[in-house]
Amino acid sequence: MKSVLSLVITLAMLAVCLTPAIAEASFTPGTYSATVPGNNGNVTVSVTVTEDAITDVTIGENNETMHIMNEVQAAIPQAILDSQSLAVDALSGATITSRAVLSAAAKCIEQAGGDTAALSEKPAVEPTEEVIDTDVVVVGAGIAGLTAASKLLSEGVSVVLIEQLDIIGGTTRFAGGSMFGTLDPEATSDWLLERYGVSGRRTGEKYPNMEKLERMVEVMPDTFDFYRSLGFNLDYEKPEEINRVVVRDDSIGDVLQEGGYIWAKSLVDAYESRGGKLLLGTKATALRQADGAIVGVDAETKTGTLTINAKYTIMATGSAVGSRELMAEFCPTKADGEIYQSSVGSTGEGIAMLLDLGAVPFEDWDAGLGLPCTFPVYARSNRDYLSPFANDGALFVGYDGVREAKEWTGKLFTGAYQIVGKPDAFFTILDAPTAEKLGLTEALADGLSWNTTHFFQADTLEALAEAAGFDTETFLATVEEYNGYCEAGEDLAFGKDADKLSAISEAPFYAVKNELAHLDVVGGVQTSNDFEVITESGETVPGIYAVGNVTGRDLMGNAGGSAFSVAAYTSLTACESILSKRN
Repeated sequence: MKSVLSLVITLAMLAVCLTPAIAEASFTPGTYSATVPGNNGNVTVSVTVTEDAITDVTIGENNETMHIMNEVQAAIPQAILDSQSLAVDALSGATITSRAVLSAAAKCIEQAGGDTAALSEKPAVEPTEEVIDTDVVVVGAGIAGLTAASKLLSEGVSVVLIEQLDIIGGTTRFAGGSMFGTLDPEATSDWLLERYGVSGRRTGEKYPNMEKLERMVEVMPDTFDFYRSLGFNLDYEKPEEINRVVVRDDSIGDVLQEGGYIWAKSLVDAYESRGGKLLLGTKATALRQADGAIVGVDAETKTGTLTINAKYTIMATGSAVGSRELMAEFCPTKADGEIYQSSVGSTGEGIAMLLDLGAVPFEDWDAGLGLPCTFPVYARSNRDYLSPFANDGALFVGYDGVREAKEWTGKLFTGAYQIVGKPDAFFTILDAPTAEKLGLTEALADGLSWNTTHFFQADTLEALAEAAGFDTETFLATVEEYNGYCEAGEDLAFGKDADKLSAISEAPFYAVKNELAHLDVVGGVQTSNDFEVITESGETVPGIYAVGNVTGRDLMGNAGGSAFSVAAYTSLTACESILSKRN
């Protein structure tokens, strides 16, 4: 089965194909190892050389995110071997891990006596210009784009799928990996409509549009039939909860840890094994127009420009969370320094192109609820970022040192905390016995050893307040009041359960900052029921569709939970529209 990783390797090689021959190099034969910091810890690489050649590059022990390292593992070592060079580009979308491997490899070459400067030189490459003709071009290789491309290919339509990053999956990689819906067409839909419809609403909000949501729920069994036609092993995430469907593939990863990545990898393998054309490192820059219709895209590649002429274009580029301009305009309350667990490719260019075309934006974008995170860098690379310090056995305070709510774990607390208008962070306050009781002593020591922006320790409460930035008098009053509740065994302020009350009284004292990492942003542009792009005149633009998080605001009450299902539904509905117009 042809893998997407082979294309990643090709792309990584484009920048090094003209590197000077290794025959000019000179090494002391042997195997050398080096360890450098990566994204989630140290990365070890071993390089074996002869007198004039690099013969092996092996990535050893590391703590990098599995689905990121998988791409780097397949691409970077092979690129070094094929080019006999260190002049290999990092994979966009896996930049930190790629650079760690390249840095460690360079240290190995240096140990072997090689000239790392010469081996890192990149010669000038003659720019290329290419033209491709196809029926449909799909822009973006997250779950929405991959689903659309796979569906069209399965119906005999010529399709080209492009992705600006060097890796597939987009924000899909960081998602939980469950689609809401039932595999049984006869099963009740009441649970789905309640969970993702009524319960998904915030007070006074109009989303999701229940009529559209009901239609999506109705056709989800057909959606699952399509995925099974690709060979997917679909099952329920939990047998007792028969409305959350996952794809199981133990050869790719644990569905509870790598669920989103399993969907993306399964889709791209199915697409490529059937001859699908995927171009990574290819960024759409403009929509091509002729006679009032969209007829393809212009794009930039690593070596030049690409013109794709297509009868239909599907925009599946994800949200605009990475665009300061669009976020400031449409989601201003969540646009200033917020943490998002979304793809670095969610930069909004697709949405911006549609707005330039005259598309009508949803004006009330939503960032959804955040989840507590003590290591913000993890939120951009790893699903396992939730803070163990968001523990309801501790004391929570805000930036001002004031207790704002009952200490709960999970979305209920963080959601309530944001609803009352507080900053998107809170602090966990612990003393030594409480930390030990909650099993957090070792995690505290680890955090204090390197994360000085989120972990604070002091021998007095006054010193802790100064270190964490609280108003000392306010913080001391908060702790005194809380300790009184603990002594009395009754929380008179917020009703916390007595068995969760632990006084903050014995040094050392700790404060841990928990920033709220949002899953993504729901917004984008308005579309017809077939997901054709609508302009301000109320008419659709021929030849252009928007799917996934480029649209879908009216199908989601907030970001998260239903995003996979929306991506699948919008994509397959758009494909059915295209297929009907071709017949």
